[in-house]
Amino acid sequence: MLCHTYAKDLEFIEKAIVHTNDLLMEFDKIDDCRKLLDGSISMLIGIKQSLGNPKSLGEPKKSISNINPIVQNNLPLEYALSTCYLLKASLIIKEIKPQGTIEE
Repeated sequence: MLCHTYAKDLEFIEKAIVHTNDLLMEFDKIDDCRKLLDGSISMLIGIKQSLGNPKSLGEPKKSISNINPIVQNNLPLEYALSTCYLLKASLIIKEIKPQGTIEE
């Protein structure tokens, strides 16, 4: 159940980022949009890194092992990151278009 709550929370965060991005784009606030996406990507990458490298709580290690940890994909987090990257790509395209560098 805790896993479902986590996934729903990330889905809510992803929807909030998309909605805020859409509002900023509607009012042509490109700089604010860039700050939103950069901050969101940094936050999500931080979550991903903290989940991948759990810190010990000061307890001594009981055994030493040379086995590499299993990398487990976190799909809700990956979807949120992918969404942010796609939104940032569309923002970059929108910025480049007026300069006439993209052929229509």
